[in-house]
Amino acid sequence: MLRKKYNRSQLLKFLANLETTTIAFEACGGAHWL
Repeated sequence: MLRKKYNRSQLLKFLANLETTTIAFEACGGAHWL
């Protein structure tokens, strides 16, 4: 399990370099932009 806190630009860079995997997001008001 990996728990990190990123802003939007950091998150997109992190996901672009990540191997294929399942990602779960905590549901909150700001989670719907992605």
